[in-house]
Amino acid sequence: MKSLNYTHLVIFFISLSVTTLNAQLHKSIITPNAGKLSSLINISEVSNIRSLQITGPLDARDFAYIRQMQKLEKLDLSNSTIKAYKGKGGTAYNDTDTTLYAANEIPQTAFFDLNSGSKCDSIKLIILPKSCTSIGMAAFESCDKLIEVKNIEQLLSISEMAFNNCSLLREFTLGAHLSYLGSQAFCRSGLQLIRFKCQELDGLDTSTFYFCSNLKQINIGTPLPTKFNITDGLFLALHADIEKIVVNIPRGTKNLFEKDLNWNIFKKFVEY
Repeated sequence: MKSLNYTHLVIFFISLSVTTLNAQLHKSIITPNAGKLSSLINISEVSNIRSLQITGPLDARDFAYIRQMQKLEKLDLSNSTIKAYKGKGGTAYNDTDTTLYAANEIPQTAFFDLNSGSKCDSIKLIILPKSCTSIGMAAFESCDKLIEVKNIEQLLSISEMAFNNCSLLREFTLGAHLSYLGSQAFCRSGLQLIRFKCQELDGLDTSTFYFCSNLKQINIGTPLPTKFNITDGLFLALHADIEKIVVNIPRGTKNLFEKDLNWNIFKKFVEY
């Protein structure tokens, strides 16, 4: 009888431990107001959260708190909205009372703390808010375990160094609404596939895709070659095997791509 009771006790404590561990691994939060996430997640839990789902309004102060989650691998913001904020406590380097953070934008240096040098470098997947239209400067700088970013097709702007040094980021879609892509936006990223659905892009320079040496394929989803604000040389600093990169283009457009000063660096155009 004593042996049986002991066995039951051991099973109880194991079950309790597993339940506690699962609670630590995943957290679902509903935020009634922006800037209040720190009051909804105890500081003692921050270091154990692996998966976080947030529903409701957020601002730059909440991203500063998320940035402290050093084991966070999945962040689901699909049912969140990002509110504008002015003041201290956000993600910017040495922010002041007059620092502005735009609405519907992943704030600048959201996952890379320039003040301390720390970063949320365990994150592998982020699902952006459906209303998100912009990625701030260096928002995902050096997130070297980031593999996938979802809800990106509605983006209007991707700022400078947004995905700089994201070495495991394998593919990305530049959606139909995108009009601005900053310098070093994908510098030293692990991109193997880029999908162009946008008609025209501003903000580019030769460092936008600098050292994307793993690039293997580009898919063009527009009837004409995407126009860039750079005369030529956008892809000159890829440091990839240009001869082997396949560029899939609409049927009947090969001649246009071969004459374009940014696109004619490639040799393997495949019409579909």
